Amino acid sequence: MPGPIFNFIYHRLNQACILAFWSKGKETEEVANLVAVSRIPLASLFAVAEDAIRTASPEEFGKFLSLIRTTAKNLGLLLMQSPTREQIAEYCTKLQDHIRMECPHVDADSLDMGELAAHISSTMERMRIERPITTSIEAALLPIGDSENRRMAEAYNLYATGKPFGVLMRGLRKTFRKEYSFWAWTQVSSGYRYEEQRCPYVLPDPEILGIQTNVSDHHADELRPSGERIPPANFCKPAITVPEDTRCSICVADVIVDPEGSSDATPAEELPVITACGHFFHLFCLELWINDSAMRTANLCPECRTEMCEARPRLPASLMMEDEEALADANDRYAMDIRLE
Repeated sequence: MPGPIFNFIYHRLNQACILAFWSKGKETEEVANLVAVSRIPLASLFAVAEDAIRTASPEEFGKFLSLIRTTAKNLGLLLMQSPTREQIAEYCTKLQDHIRMECPHVDADSLDMGELAAHISSTMERMRIERPITTSIEAALLPIGDSENRRMAEAYNLYATGKPFGVLMRGLRKTFRKEYSFWAWTQVSSGYRYEEQRCPYVLPDPEILGIQTNVSDHHADELRPSGERIPPANFCKPAITVPEDTRCSICVADVIVDPEGSSDATPAEELPVITACGHFFHLFCLELWINDSAMRTANLCPECRTEMCEARPRLPASLMMEDEEALADANDRYAMDIRLE
């Protein structure tokens, strides 16, 4: 656990980083383009921040910047837990209410925290696609209720959560240099440092409680998918043609279309299907991947990690109410009869 000396140095260095944004520093064309592109998905954040420079005191504006930086970190932690849209919306409302309370001269009502969540989510998703191992790393860092996991998760997410803050500061530079003297900017940095020291203790907690917390106490081998099975039509459709030498990445066997063109004659183990993201599998393999895997990412495409459907809830086997033998029989009957309607 970082000690008081470490924390003092850490917060002072962050204050110095805020001061460094005062420097004109000629922006490269790449950075300028990044700022211009980011203004569109973060439109409300830019608008509210530019207005706050004129309506709030330098200290309060510094507090606002610190809140935005820390809320971005917390949104990254929330998104690692595969929240529902409702959970994301609920947490964004809590963050907005907190900013409204802490910064009364900032137009928090015009701030759309969902924009910031979507921006961070898209960056995290791009990282998962470019580096498939990212999904496994994220799963290993859960639950975030563990303080060490939370610290490591914040560090791991630093690129995704720090990117919007960096482009915001560069995009605001022209405005705050026009409105503030350098002395006023030092007050901004002081307000930032003060709020940064207390933010982690007063912001709404991003940990998703309930099933997420209960599941985290059990080894992955003890988890079982629960609820109704997801019909194949929800995540794939029959493949009319399949490129030559295509393999199912689940069983690593060839995926072949019946030369007679009759899917009824093809056993389910070999029936070729295609996902919405354009990848080919055997129907039986993909159905087992979706419905029988206890993995947290079982609803993602095995090839590209695109979400194929809603995930089945995972519960510890000890909490499952169904009779294990009856459940196994039902699953066997389902497996023998799966066909795309």
